[in-house]
Amino acid sequence: MLLSVSTGGLAPLPLREVFYCVAEAGLDGIELLAGLPPTLAAVRRLRKLAADHHVAILSVHQRMITRRAGGVWAPWMLEAADLGLQLDARAVVIHGTYSNNWQAPAAQRWLRSLEMCQRRLRGSTTRLALENDNLHHPRDRHNLLGTPAALAEFANQHDLALTLDTCHAHARDVALDEAWAAIGARTINVHFSDTIPRPLPRMRLLSSLFSDHQLPGRGILPLAEFTAQLKREHYPGILTLEVSPLALPKLSRTRLINALREFAAFGKN
Repeated sequence: MLLSVSTGGLAPLPLREVFYCVAEAGLDGIELLAGLPPTLAAVRRLRKLAADHHVAILSVHQRMITRRAGGVWAPWMLEAADLGLQLDARAVVIHGTYSNNWQAPAAQRWLRSLEMCQRRLRGSTTRLALENDNLHHPRDRHNLLGTPAALAEFANQHDLALTLDTCHAHARDVALDEAWAAIGARTINVHFSDTIPRPLPRMRLLSSLFSDHQLPGRGILPLAEFTAQLKREHYPGILTLEVSPLALPKLSRTRLINALREFAAFGKN
């Protein structure tokens, strides 16, 4: 099992500082949150940072704040796939369609974009890893890929890998062992974080910043038991600390490295 951390939770630290802290904490790599177009200069800089600090770029995550899907495809998916391919990442994490009807224009754009990404990555070692949905609003319960069973069936049909997000599973009232039983066979990346119940409106930004995606061991999820299960089953994929930008103590380099080492203890002990 490889230990990684998402750069989304380390914003707004410069990438050089991110690589330094990850290396000092003894993690294997990072998950790069896409934000800029994958230009040749940007890719060269990222490759050099990874080589200088002996930290791998294990996965690339599509940008979180997506621009409007124009035309017949979703540009952020292709952007992430291109970046992952150029960086030889193991996984490119994409989100599913939030539609409840495959005939809806948004769902059709997403399907066409998925097909384009798969063609782009064909023959490489980089795999698309579709992430399980969160639940931000009651209507999200009707999303096409909202349940583990639907996600597993779609992944099997389209030969996709999966990313299991622990907080997203909990938000949908799915126990971690149940989610793993449904989709673990195709999971190559686990987004690892805790949930702290707070009296907040179930809104995407508020939940992600203050309730979901908190440091492991701070909330109510049975993460120690879950990692023990992963180790018993010899899970060979990535365990990625994906937390809110407010969760990590980034004002102190020492405290930040110690927090990353605490996460490493979940994966190693």
